[in-house]
Amino acid sequence: MAKAVFFGIDLAKVNWPYVFYIVLSIAVVIGAVTKLYPMGIERAVIVAIGFTLVLYFYSQRWFGEKSTKDVNLWPPHINTCPDYLTYIPPGSIIRNGGCIDLLGVSTTGGLAKVTDPNSPIESSKVFQHTYSNITDIKVVCNACQQMGLTWEGIYNGDTCGSSKYSAESGTGPSSNCPV
Repeated sequence: MAKAVFFGIDLAKVNWPYVFYIVLSIAVVIGAVTKLYPMGIERAVIVAIGFTLVLYFYSQRWFGEKSTKDVNLWPPHINTCPDYLTYIPPGSIIRNGGCIDLLGVSTTGGLAKVTDPNSPIESSKVFQHTYSNITDIKVVCNACQQMGLTWEGIYNGDTCGSSKYSAESGTGPSSNCPV
């Protein structure tokens, strides 16, 4: 069977719904301009520009490039620290850096609230695990459980893991919960 080619265009590969949309859009714009032209050229031009912009937006939304991002990944970004904790970089306040609780969100009292973040903070008030230094998800999950913290994508208060990572990949957090 011969390929259907018209002016160098392979008709089997044409996005026919998009072609139909373009033809219909042109017809809508011409029809609106034709109806509004007797009322004034300004109205007709404004409506033509408006319709064209709206129709272009929807053409890109419906027929444009599809995103290469996996929409099933959640969360799309994992925070540096557990939920509502504040990251303090290494320095004079915290020697190795870490996350501190300025609000008192720990449900078990495992991580004490820091009242003055500008003075040196004792290590018992610092959550040492940050997203960039996670090597074993089970260790981080256990730490979150013991300290009464949640961490979107890491530990939600009941289970460990994230859909962003799998146990099979060998990298990052796994979907296995510690026992």
